Amino acid sequence: MALGQRSDGQANPEEMAESRIHRARQLRLYSLAYTPIRRHTKIKGEANPYDPHWEKYFEQRLDVKTVGSLRGLKMLLFLWREQEGKCPVCQERITKLTGWQTHHLIWKSHGGTDGASNLVLLHPGCHQEVHSQKLVVVKPRPEKGVGKA
Repeated sequence: MALGQRSDGQANPEEMAESRIHRARQLRLYSLAYTPIRRHTKIKGEANPYDPHWEKYFEQRLDVKTVGSLRGLKMLLFLWREQEGKCPVCQERITKLTGWQTHHLIWKSHGGTDGASNLVLLHPGCHQEVHSQKLVVVKPRPEKGVGKA
């Protein structure tokens, strides 16, 4: 005979209520051995977010932070789609093989933010070129709607 049924085939409300209580109390324990350890990287003591000399350092920290979180990965995908997968400096495709770095259009030291509207993806070589030659990068305008970051 099934749980919660009487001998005449009808459901026994008392047993049904009791079985719901027991099912609600069952817990699944999560093994901490499966929890990945994520280390925090300390900011260098002399680093100053308002000093233009430290801009590249903080952009590299942002790259590590975005790859390590789901929200950051969504933002990277949004930026990549917005740029149609191309680097705004050399117009070549950005892939996992070529690599990428985020670049602030308005530097944080000049009041810029970490929002998607102020970021572009560049090849590492192009990014180095932009900073060394003090080039101005313009965010490419998508031809059609991209979506929301």
